[in-house]
Amino acid sequence: MTDTATSIAIDYANLGLCVLPVEPETKKPMLRSWEKYTRQRPDTETLKQWFDYLNPVGWGAVTGSISGVVVVDVDTRSGMDYREITKKYPTEWIARTPSGGYHLYYRHPGHEVRNRVDIVPGVDIRGDGGFIILPPTGGRYSWAKRGVLGDYPAGFIREGETGGDRETERWVSDLMKGVESGSRNESATRLAGYFLNKSMPVDIVFSILREWNEKNDPPMGLKELETTIQSVYRRHRKSGSDNSDGQKFDLMTMVDYFREYGGEGVQWTVRDWLPKDSVVFLVSPPESYKTWMLFDLAVSLATGCDFLGEHTVDQRGPVIIVQQEDSHAGITERLSVIIQSKMGLHPVMGDEVVAPRLPDLPIYIHPSRRLRFDDKSVMDELEEMIQRIKPVCVIIDPLYSAASTEGYMASATEDMFRLKQFRDQYGCSFVISHHSKKHVDPDSTQREDGWGSQFLNAFLEAGWQIRRNSRLADNEVIVRRHSKTMGNYGTILVRFDISTNYPMRYAVHTEPYETTGDRSPAENQLYQLIMEEPGTVLELAERIGKHKSTVSRQLKSLETRNQIVKMPDGKFKIWDGTEDEL
Repeated sequence: MTDTATSIAIDYANLGLCVLPVEPETKKPMLRSWEKYTRQRPDTETLKQWFDYLNPVGWGAVTGSISGVVVVDVDTRSGMDYREITKKYPTEWIARTPSGGYHLYYRHPGHEVRNRVDIVPGVDIRGDGGFIILPPTGGRYSWAKRGVLGDYPAGFIREGETGGDRETERWVSDLMKGVESGSRNESATRLAGYFLNKSMPVDIVFSILREWNEKNDPPMGLKELETTIQSVYRRHRKSGSDNSDGQKFDLMTMVDYFREYGGEGVQWTVRDWLPKDSVVFLVSPPESYKTWMLFDLAVSLATGCDFLGEHTVDQRGPVIIVQQEDSHAGITERLSVIIQSKMGLHPVMGDEVVAPRLPDLPIYIHPSRRLRFDDKSVMDELEEMIQRIKPVCVIIDPLYSAASTEGYMASATEDMFRLKQFRDQYGCSFVISHHSKKHVDPDSTQREDGWGSQFLNAFLEAGWQIRRNSRLADNEVIVRRHSKTMGNYGTILVRFDISTNYPMRYAVHTEPYETTGDRSPAENQLYQLIMEEPGTVLELAERIGKHKSTVSRQLKSLETRNQIVKMPDGKFKIWDGTEDEL
């Protein structure tokens, strides 16, 4: 940027404003998080760093006591004439907005001023924690008058508050007084949608609802509040509510994309098993504890208990189960055994055994078995349920019951892309079970076990492969896990101890799985080469002087026995028993 941008920012700062850089085409700060600037102003050096190097850039200010101003935002399209306000409450700080509205700046009164929307029709108040765009951002904001700040218009704001009980807006003022725990999430969703429909930036909406949240009994967690607002914002964007031309195919600059969607690495719903907001396939042969594992996942997510008894749940919440294969009696039996065991519930002993009363967990089961990915009306209803229940995970078991097998699963894969839309829009994961091909090598590391896998493997984002092994007991299975973002994980042996008869029990133990047998001379040569320096199949084939197909078979054999592991970059390294690096 030129010195002019920096000098304008410093001039505003010298007037006492808390100045932040903004994107000219939006109404929000460029900063990933600007909450701390509601409490402290950036110093001159920080302003120079921002406005010297950010490009393009505009100017904005945090309103309230931090800047010493309250702004009355007048939308003239509502029929309100800003001069009706300034006649009674004069000020000489007045800015024009691109829509033809006006920002009227007044001196902060020294006590808290809440942000308000539609205090009278077409008039919003930007008080403590609010944000406003400053001229000449984008060449579309300009000063109509620049002189002495007017006194805080207390009378006007009081009039607006007492007149704000208009029936059409009464629910807003009622909710803004705070709500109890049972209605916090629904209220946050309604308020976020209301404010976003007023073209308020999502950052300001979060600031307003953070203040509202403090009045709730008790307040909801800030992470939950932010997730709720972001979910509403994503729907708001998708519906075109903030897009005047109804454009459906939109583009974002890389900087915008990273700012909105960038995270801090992979986030987990279940640590090292289920990535947050992902599509996971569980592939297994029959009679391999597939459904037990899925129901364990559902109960773990609903209760917060460890998955498979040992793996941490990082995101607890509601679960939807679509089980379209087993009997209803079998489903209830399995779920009840898992719930009782995980939650430490025991039968009451007396003249007869009385089963414990199960808690009302946030697990929702589809009983009619009508889910079909190619049935638009059913998928619309599924979306409505996801929107209402807000599950952290939807479990679909098995895939063939909901998918068309026409074209070797090609059409099913196309139909299932709507699940990814749900994932992006509502922030939930999907775990889908799928039957493996017959006669699969139990020690194979191939991912393409499922029927139609050339299409499905491209669709999934993470996978669990369950296999039997003749060397294992009947109650033991092998699970291999992989993720497109995190690579392969160590192979796990899962041991189930289950009884559905009295005394009922459900216990699971997991441990790293290691096969037996020494390396062949050729494998040992390759193993030593990898010890010297990790490499891809092609790199190792060139270094050892063998055809890549031969080296590939040897690598798979070593990987099966957990002696080497494939990294996300395609290179093989020696397996050292840890998973954190993968």
